[in-house]
Amino acid sequence: YYPGWTYAHRFWTFDVAFSPWTRLGGSVSWKHSAIIDNQGRRHIFVTGGDNALWDNVDGYWIRLGGTLTSSPYAAKDKNGRIHIVARGGDYALWDFIFDTTNGTGGWRGMGGYLSTMATAAMEPTYGNWMIIVARGGDNALWLCTFNVNDLSSYNWYGLGGVLNSYPFVIFDQNSRMHTLAAGGDNALWDCRGVLSSGSYILNWHGLGGVIQGPPFATLEPGWSNTIAAMVRGADNSLWMADISVLSNPETCYWYGLGGTISSDAFAAADSANRIHTFVRGSDGAMWENVFSSSPWNPSGGQWIGHGGYMVLCSPQALISSQTFAYVLGGDNAIWRKIYATSSASAALSEAESFGKDDSPAQSEGMVAGGTGTSIPMS
Repeated sequence: YYPGWTYAHRFWTFDVAFSPWTRLGGSVSWKHSAIIDNQGRRHIFVTGGDNALWDNVDGYWIRLGGTLTSSPYAAKDKNGRIHIVARGGDYALWDFIFDTTNGTGGWRGMGGYLSTMATAAMEPTYGNWMIIVARGGDNALWLCTFNVNDLSSYNWYGLGGVLNSYPFVIFDQNSRMHTLAAGGDNALWDCRGVLSSGSYILNWHGLGGVIQGPPFATLEPGWSNTIAAMVRGADNSLWMADISVLSNPETCYWYGLGGTISSDAFAAADSANRIHTFVRGSDGAMWENVFSSSPWNPSGGQWIGHGGYMVLCSPQALISSQTFAYVLGGDNAIWRKIYATSSASAALSEAESFGKDDSPAQSEGMVAGGTGTSIPMS
């Protein structure tokens, strides 16, 4: 038992999906990153055995070059270009900017000194900046703003903290910025940015828990003021932090989703208001937890075993009516599984029907000042 954490499950349901796995090949060094481009093509970006960036496009491999020392991470800008950010051979931040309309791309070096992989997200309100975050050589959080219009202007900001994982950045439905990471105390922390007069005012919020490795967050369908961060707990099971993004200080409610997992988590929501979380199980196979977000029913979640054998890094998945799941197999190749997207019961328990609230305990409104870092966006 972990103080401040609430077990949502007393029992779980399990299923096994028997769709076959397909080997896509490659020789992969670290965790992969999946994304769909504006033309509907599915890309899997990896660092190859030659330390270069490679792209698997709907089953076909393309070498994009470079010399990388981390996993890549892919995010789209407002113009549909894909930015694949990674740590280079010089331990600085590099961005491969890929125009998928004509198949051209090139590298941009943005300096810095990184001790982890980077993650990125597009700032939604002004639409001019790609936000890129990583842990620096000092183990603190560092943030880079990269102009997606001129593809050259960038600025670095040191945001402090002591991180035990790489950070994950996401924007909520009201344009607040959230950079989540495991802190030096192994708790979950959020460096939240609130937009005010053309700038983001950033402050740290401790969310508790005892976690292993980095979190992965997704928006909660049906709830505009909460996000779900999935983590591997100290007990090696899957936990979810249901974060109230308007409360000041920020708060969260912890749900134990069970399982015995041996990787970080990857999460995504589907069009039917379900949250899917993919992990490596203790048996080395891929497992999927799926539950209804609207109506809110994490205790109605179902675990689905998908078989296969994967290394310790987390799976990736692209979800529509079909799920395209990708794992790094025991042979260091990428493997893919395609299946009808899993459903989950939407029956609402009495406890959950009264326990979920999308209104803040204390609204922060628009911040006129603050003690945190100010990052201009306009």
